[in-house]
Amino acid sequence: NPSINTRQADLQKHSQYAAMLAPFDLVVCAVPGFMGFATLRQVILCGKNVVDISFFPEDAHHLDHLAKEYNVTAIVDCGVAPGMSNFIL
Repeated sequence: NPSINTRQADLQKHSQYAAMLAPFDLVVCAVPGFMGFATLRQVILCGKNVVDISFFPEDAHHLDHLAKEYNVTAIVDCGVAPGMSNFIL
């Protein structure tokens, strides 16, 4: 689908997130669980709405205040099917 844009990136380079995510309205965080919390945190810090399917072990409630501060909607541990399959248009 030509209207969907993707990027390949080294997600451990937190300084690159802002430029990488700038053109996007919504981010799908689909990384391995051990990377999920840190990746989600960086996406929120960039002010991007995000759907997370990484199922990380950390407590996502620790990011609630940050998401509110940055006016971000973060759907965490969404799942795929059911989950994302229910809201993909």
